Amino acid sequence: MPAGAWAVEELLGGVVAAISSLDSVNSLFERIPSVPQNKRHSNPPSHQPKTTKLKSDAPKDDPKPAAAQHVNRAEQTAVADAHSVDRRLWGMTKFEWIMAALTLIGLFVAIVSGRIYVEQLQETRIDQRPWITLMGNEAVFRNDGSGGATFVMPITIGNTGKTPARNLHSEIVVEKIYNGNGPKFIYENIPRVFDTTGIIGPNEHVSTEAQLLDPGPTPKRSVPRHLSPAEFQDLKDGGTYLAIYAYTTYDDVFGIHHWNQFCTVATRSQTGVDLTAKSCTDYNNFDTNWANGFLRFLR
Repeated sequence: MPAGAWAVEELLGGVVAAISSLDSVNSLFERIPSVPQNKRHSNPPSHQPKTTKLKSDAPKDDPKPAAAQHVNRAEQTAVADAHSVDRRLWGMTKFEWIMAALTLIGLFVAIVSGRIYVEQLQETRIDQRPWITLMGNEAVFRNDGSGGATFVMPITIGNTGKTPARNLHSEIVVEKIYNGNGPKFIYENIPRVFDTTGIIGPNEHVSTEAQLLDPGPTPKRSVPRHLSPAEFQDLKDGGTYLAIYAYTTYDDVFGIHHWNQFCTVATRSQTGVDLTAKSCTDYNNFDTNWANGFLRFLR
């Protein structure tokens, strides 16, 4: 356990012990019976032997009227209440202020402990999550016998993380671009390759192919596109190039959703040609998701 988390737990334990002790003291004081006001200053009992008094026929003084006794008790109660109010600050006694302060300290310690827990959980999940990577291999131009060609690039999809990746789905597009422009990075209504894999374990990989396609009967049934002799020659001269980009989604063992973006280029030019492909390079990216819902909100 990190030193910070251990120190917070020790502090929290001390606060809890202090609050428990104050609760015990408060309970003890509550169990002590209160002494009536009129008995606190009474004279101590006499230890002299009792003597027998003879009845006398002399008239006794009249007792104090009941109304006067009632007024006296009301005055005593008012004085006691005034003293009680004087001992309070903003309506709370010193003990109540101490309890409120300890409660705030406990709340602060709980927030700090929760923050440390969330950060440790984030580090653990990022370290243990799967990391899906795509790598383009050598481009293959297949001559069709008429001066044109088809294009294929083998793609390797691998997991370099420590846990399996599930529900992996990739969509791969090959786009012919005039040199001077960048890829559009559009997937909808574009002929593309679909690749789906159930699970890829750590250090495992699967292979697929990126192809230059033409629309087919359905979006998932495209057909290979044949580059005309003029298009193929334009690739050789550096007037155009092919951008291969892909978007991959997958889930980890914690149920967190992840994604990966990939882009590379291919050209048939035999000489050095400057390509306007910076946007393709910048497209390569990945997510940093580690939690869903409330945990992600806390971070």
